[in-house]
Amino acid sequence: MPMRARLPLATCLVLLLALVAAASPKPTVHPCPGGRFVMKGRGLMPSAQPEAVMVFGSYVSIEGFCPQVAGRVKNTKHGTVLTASWTSCAVRGPVRLRATIGAPTCERMAGTVSARRLKRTFRAKRAALGGGGGGDPGGNQPAGGGVDCSVPPANTGRLCPGDDTYQQIERRIFAQRGCNLSGCHGSALAGGLDLRPGLSYANLVGVPATNAVALAAGKLRVVPGNPAASFLAQKVRDILAPGEGMRMPTIGPSLPKVDLDLLDAWINACAPKDGKVADAPCLPPEQYEETPPLDPPPGGYQMVLLGPVLQPGQEQEGCLWIPAPNATDVPIKKVELALNPGTHHFSIWRHNGTGTPPLNQWLAGDVACLNSGASFGQSVAGSPQWPYFVSENEPGIASVLPGGGYYGLNAHYYNEFSVPIQIKVWTNFYPYQPGEPPPAHYSQTIIALDTTFNINVPPYTQKTQHGRYLNTSAKTRYVLGVGGHMHKRGIKFTIWQSDGTKVLEDHDWAHPSFKGYWPPYAMKPGDFFDYECWHDNGVTRPLRTDAYGHPKTITFGVSAEDEMCILTGSYYDD
Repeated sequence: MPMRARLPLATCLVLLLALVAAASPKPTVHPCPGGRFVMKGRGLMPSAQPEAVMVFGSYVSIEGFCPQVAGRVKNTKHGTVLTASWTSCAVRGPVRLRATIGAPTCERMAGTVSARRLKRTFRAKRAALGGGGGGDPGGNQPAGGGVDCSVPPANTGRLCPGDDTYQQIERRIFAQRGCNLSGCHGSALAGGLDLRPGLSYANLVGVPATNAVALAAGKLRVVPGNPAASFLAQKVRDILAPGEGMRMPTIGPSLPKVDLDLLDAWINACAPKDGKVADAPCLPPEQYEETPPLDPPPGGYQMVLLGPVLQPGQEQEGCLWIPAPNATDVPIKKVELALNPGTHHFSIWRHNGTGTPPLNQWLAGDVACLNSGASFGQSVAGSPQWPYFVSENEPGIASVLPGGGYYGLNAHYYNEFSVPIQIKVWTNFYPYQPGEPPPAHYSQTIIALDTTFNINVPPYTQKTQHGRYLNTSAKTRYVLGVGGHMHKRGIKFTIWQSDGTKVLEDHDWAHPSFKGYWPPYAMKPGDFFDYECWHDNGVTRPLRTDAYGHPKTITFGVSAEDEMCILTGSYYDD
């Protein structure tokens, strides 16, 4: 009789457990769709609006606190666990989020947000994404149709050449159409909206509209996957309910169809921050169009610069001197400028030298008119790189257009177009008129040059330049506004008040922003503005090279290829 092999008891138990496990059903995994989860109670930042965690596919943001980033999402039997981290948000230093959308209802979220000097445990409840109610109960497909953004769409169609889709929207629509002018959705933050490069995305995607009527209707500025429900798309198409404001842009013609189609395609593709949207319309090459001239102002003064023609790729700065159109000092309440495209800056300088400068002739290479009699920092008007710019004083405040003498019209142009362009600028000065109450205060210029001449950024490095503007007088200076000036390798210009309050963070060197104060900021003797310029030489910006193509250190210079770090502004004394 054959012997039967006998297995050890331990082995039998292992096999038995394995069989039981194989026969038992696996735990049910409950994937939860993304959406908008509004936090309860105290927010992360002081704000009248409740904060919310936004989840679209694997993309996560904290509304009003941290912009959208790619996070990690894991589906478990308890729900969907998500983690995300940021190098910096509304607070300095790294921020980390860990949260769970609880199964099986997927209606509630619980988690923690941790940062330097901040750690908060929170609970949140799913909220509608807007668009007039209804829609997908999971929060991914709002009313009026739309795309399910719980899984980002794959790019399988035609892709346009050039920048990522959202970068094109920032540059070709928000910037070139004037949407992020300093007086609009730039530093003025009209409607609480900031459309400056590097800041616009966090101000649009999943963010509630601030217009009272639209906010009451639950509308978001951009609803990923649903252009029809997005307040941005409604604004630029002038499809607005009573009380929802005006069509954007408010000045000039409506956006052309290709711009509208690009916005729709981007939103319909779940509004990605990076990458190209498949089958989005490709914007045509940038065309050069001359700016219409300004009519002379009634009862005012006009100065006109007609400069040379620049060929494609050519850059030039120069000066043209003209006699002052006014014999005596004139209080000015508004300055209006129209500039042909291609300008980096335009300034009007007062002649402080002896004798008469060369009149009515273009002095090529005369930077800031310094070689022919101007004094740096004593400008009477100016404009950044915009085709149309208005600087208007608050009631009771005037700048001064000195009488007699000479004015230097100083322009810096760089032709990035494929056709020749001409340097042309029209400047209108609108004075206080007889019968109007005279101004109570006269503004003066702020220009801080203490750090700009020390710039030194070696190849393949980034460097931060620090400066300080100090009120060294014995009087309180009432500051009307401050801004910054850099060149094309400037990544960020930041300004802080003496108490540490950040008042400006500008990412656009070509269209510098301006922080206006009204009422004016009282800058007491000894108070200061700290400012920083962050420059990049070959890390994320093009490497500076010499005439032979060799890497070159970035230093101070007047060309856009060189760098500057200058604090600008205006004030009046008490």
